[in-house]
Amino acid sequence: MCELGQLFGTGMVLAIQLATLFAIAVTALFWLGEFRKRQISITFFRFPLLLWAVFGTLDITITTRGIFNSPSSEGFWLAKLVFDSFGIVGPVVASVLWISLWAGIVLALNRMRPPFYSTISLMIFYALAISHFFGFSSWFVSACWVARPVYGTMPDFSAVGPLLAIPAAIIHTIVAEKGKQ
Repeated sequence: MCELGQLFGTGMVLAIQLATLFAIAVTALFWLGEFRKRQISITFFRFPLLLWAVFGTLDITITTRGIFNSPSSEGFWLAKLVFDSFGIVGPVVASVLWISLWAGIVLALNRMRPPFYSTISLMIFYALAISHFFGFSSWFVSACWVARPVYGTMPDFSAVGPLLAIPAAIIHTIVAEKGKQ
């Protein structure tokens, strides 16, 4: 935990990091196109989407560096499974699958429009952003002050994002409603 002082590696690590960043950009653009094609606005979700993009990208970039010769260093079981299964291109595959999974779920929710669909979508995006923030801070020495207290009480960060996403989505909705008035 908290062992890396630089975001980018060198040599093959850097090449995989850059390939992962490219895959993230292409996948995000694909899903933006899918939302537009189905005339589903993402305006209400801009802020948590931006947070997910920033912290998710930081998280996978530094994770790629941290797991390069040791996939077992990854704490999230699903990511570890993908890294083990796909080897050196694991971060690329994991990024495409992860973005597609959650973008697909939110797209489906917004097409079906069940009760509270926008709140559920907000909670998903905030949970992703918060989880990636803690994931990034668990690797990066300069941000370790965030992860260390949480890690001491909850070694599995996977519950942190969903727990904090509920109040974040509620506050987001209240602020958006007040902005309309």
